[in-house]
Order: sequence, then C-alpha cells, then structure tokens
Amino acid sequence: MGDVIKETSYFDLHLDLDEKVIKVVQRWKYNWIVYTGEFEDWSYVEKKNFHDEVDRLIWKQWSYKYVTVSTITTESYFPEGSKVWKTLDKTRFKVVFDIKWVTKDPHWNVNIRKVTSLNDYRSHVSFSNSTINLTWLDTSEHSLVEGISQNIVNHEYGHTIGADDEYSRRYVGTECEIYEYEQYFTEEGLEKRFKHASDQRSLMNIGNELRSRFISNIDTELDDFFTGVEFHTFLE
Repeated sequence: MGDVIKETSYFDLHLDLDEKVIKVVQRWKYNWIVYTGEFEDWSYVEKKNFHDEVDRLIWKQWSYKYVTVSTITTESYFPEGSKVWKTLDKTRFKVVFDIKWVTKDPHWNVNIRKVTSLNDYRSHVSFSNSTINLTWLDTSEHSLVEGISQNIVNHEYGHTIGADDEYSRRYVGTECEIYEYEQYFTEEGLEKRFKHASDQRSLMNIGNELRSRFISNIDTELDDFFTGVEFHTFLE
C-alpha cells in the first residue's frame, strides 16, 4: 500500500503501511554561529560531524521506543474485511525519528553556536519563529543534580514535537527569567507546567528518560490520517 504522508508546520509524518513504521521527519536548516572571537569559523567537517552526531543522538534516544496502535472505529468508511481494514485495524506501528539537513524549505531554522561553556548560552526552542537555538556542546551529557544527567539536544528536540518543559522553578533560570516566564502563563498554565516537576528523571525535566506523555501531540496529528481510524501512541 506504500507510504501516506502528512505534513505539519513542525514535522512530517510518514506512515509506511507495508513495513508498519511511522517516521517523524524534520527538515533542519542550520545557521552556524561563532559566539565569541575565541573560535574560527565553522569548517565543513565540523558542520557535518555536528549534524551527524545530533542525528545519531535523536535516533538513538527516541526511535523504536514508542509504539502506535491503529484501530478502525464505527465511523470508518472502510468496508470490514477490506485491504485497508486489515492493514489498519488493531495494527502496531513502530515510531522512528529522523532529521534532515536542508538548505531550503525547513521546518526549523537551527542556530548552532560555538561557546566555551554551557554557561555562555541557554539553549532553547522558539515556536514563534520556528527556531532551535543550540550550542556545539549540547551533544554531551550534563548534570544539575548528582546521579541525574541529561543530553540537551534530546531535551530541546522534545519541544519540537510538542513536549513541554517539566522542571521546577529552581531550574528555569535567573529571577528575571522566572518573572517573565510566569507573567506569560496563566495560573492554569503554570500548574500544568510544573505538574511533573517531581519527576526529575524525565527528559523534559532534568533527566534523560522518555515518557508516554511526550508524544501526545503526534498522537493528535495521527488521528487526522484517515476518517474513522484512531491512533494511540505509547512508550513500550
């Protein structure tokens, strides 16, 4: 039956009905920045090595960890017993995640900065202008609490597929950042923001572990593939 592709602003979903795989694909257009005068401009080898490492890290952390089950509902217009019915009713799909280095038509513009330490720049994702801001040190592990470490690239990638920050107020940043952050959200939004603050090992907190809730936005997008087919994605 081949692939069915759904395009969104932040990623494309490739549904391979034959191989039973759902691929989450993002196109990244890089902007290579030298943050201080201590460094030379990015060489092609440095650029390629960085992209290859980010691609590897995201694939290793996220791919084949989630499963999507599709189910035909009573609203389906697919006849029972048809090829589509047999393909999509109670079918398990593996979910994989991939990024593509592009020079045009990106989902995300990605600013990569050469810095001397993680304290030089706070990496973040901006949905308002579809921008990911990273440093070349973000591919390594760092730790805010003894015994718990995190890979920044994988944390920021989580935002690009719709997962929210979960760490407590103490890790938001400076007092000014906390004030601006809390002015931006309603009380209800803040309550949701810190709902999982105690789950420190969560990747969207200060840890490196995946949770089923990270994928809820993709679940929503999957439900628009076919009328009368529901998709449920969870951490296996």
